Amino acid sequence: MKKALILIVCLMGMALTSKAQNSTAFQPGPMSVIGWDNQMTVGGAIIEKELWDRYLSPADLKDFKSGRTLNTVGGVITMIGSWPMGYGLGYMLGTAIAGNSRNTTQYQTAKNMFFIGTGIVAVGLALGIPGSVKMKRAIKNYNMSLTYQPELQFGTTENGIGLAYKF
Repeated sequence: MKKALILIVCLMGMALTSKAQNSTAFQPGPMSVIGWDNQMTVGGAIIEKELWDRYLSPADLKDFKSGRTLNTVGGVITMIGSWPMGYGLGYMLGTAIAGNSRNTTQYQTAKNMFFIGTGIVAVGLALGIPGSVKMKRAIKNYNMSLTYQPELQFGTTENGIGLAYKF
């Protein structure tokens, strides 16, 4: 029993160590961005921030980081603006459906909230969209420097087992 437990612990340690070593190695393949926090992936593996300079040139790295910051700030501002916009739009629609008078103070407050929220969302989008463009430009520069052939594979995919066309 002790030998089996020691063997299992050793195998788990080897597996965890090999995964940790693979994460710091240079990953081949196309680059992309996933998730809300804009994680960089190369060949399907998530690349840590400390290793970004191995993949991108200094100019592209600067574009990627500034674009990521703009995109994140724009997303947060857009979320903040969507709350008053949603409240105002919901109240105005509810008032219109119920047929109540539109001259009430609550209706004017909701209308003001809607316009304030719309303005805040517009500012968030004005920051987020250029940030996405900068990130995509840096990724496009990296992917254009690769020389790889598209391949069709049968095996496991993110959604189960099937054909995966990698290009």
